[in-house]
Amino acid sequence: MAAAAGAVAGQREAVVTGTGALKIDFLLRNLQTGGTQRHVAVLAPALRARGHTVRTLVFYGGGEFEQPLRQAGVEIVDLGKRGRWDNGAFVSRLGREIRRHRPDVVHGMLLIANLYAGLARIAKPGTRIVWGVRSGAKDPAGQDPFLRWAFRLSGVAARAAHAIIVNSGESLEIHARAGYPRDRLHLVRNGIDVERFFPDRAAGMRLRRQLGIPEDALLGGVVARLHPDKDHPTFLRAAARIAARRPDAHFLLVGDGSAEYRAELVRRATELGVHERIHWIPYSAEMREVYNALDYFCLSSRTESFPNAMAEAMACGVPCVSTNVGDAAYLVGDTGLIVPVGDPDALASGIDTLLSRDRTVLSRLARCRVVEEFGVKRMVDETERILCRTV
Repeated sequence: MAAAAGAVAGQREAVVTGTGALKIDFLLRNLQTGGTQRHVAVLAPALRARGHTVRTLVFYGGGEFEQPLRQAGVEIVDLGKRGRWDNGAFVSRLGREIRRHRPDVVHGMLLIANLYAGLARIAKPGTRIVWGVRSGAKDPAGQDPFLRWAFRLSGVAARAAHAIIVNSGESLEIHARAGYPRDRLHLVRNGIDVERFFPDRAAGMRLRRQLGIPEDALLGGVVARLHPDKDHPTFLRAAARIAARRPDAHFLLVGDGSAEYRAELVRRATELGVHERIHWIPYSAEMREVYNALDYFCLSSRTESFPNAMAEAMACGVPCVSTNVGDAAYLVGDTGLIVPVGDPDALASGIDTLLSRDRTVLSRLARCRVVEEFGVKRMVDETERILCRTV
């Protein structure tokens, strides 16, 4: 009964907002840990609750976000891609799924999925194509030769997309300069689930006890995949400077990545003399506890678009210091501090300055900014409006 009532309510909201109901297929690489996957895990169920039929098509099955999506009633289709060069058979499977389900909109997520999404118009003429662009890097393809070629191709292929949704102002400008049609670029910043992420110091203290961190210790943290783009080495050097002045300082590094890169970071932390102060844990489904354990959050990245983890920390009332990447400065506003990229002295100084301020005031300001400016409903409203206008 409750589920039926919820579905009716969702359909009623779709009618009230003038959107009608669509069949929407999201297309992305996987549902493993990542900002894009987290975004889909929020957006897809919200669109379904409004009466739309929503599926997620993934290149590779598995990943932590599969279960919550299924629990929300979102179908997941594993296209069974066997690797980068498995293209012919993969395209055939994708085409069969499009012809079987006949979606109104195929919404790609990230570079390669966006390019594949365009093939849906061949499988089912009339399908509307929406691209999801979520990179804030000056060179979104990085150093990978294949991805660099794909990015150049996308500047031409983007003209076939009916709409292109980007999640940061910097990303919009980067892709417009790369040839993406400016009149089809739409800025929709991410939405944060403020009912899931909220101040809960008791939860944070539980995690501290589990990790053996004193309740009165100064705890700063980074939540980011273990990847060079996130520039953990700069954070480690800043941590060494903080630790030299603060004997009560501890540091929490949360994220997954290659064993080789993690070993390199551990080696650097050991050389800097802070390894015993650092607590390494994988990304957790209980991230609210993680954020609430922190006294401050740090983003040391060299490149970002819209930093989800920092927004989630702010929703939990955690003050933030961030490098000046993507829309970080816009997100933080006057609730935290922004420092240059790759400068451990500036990062350590920013942390010191933040700690000198009234944490209660900063906590309240951070939470209010996310609630007022970056809520889920705004993000879903804006995305739904764009999707419906393409049909």
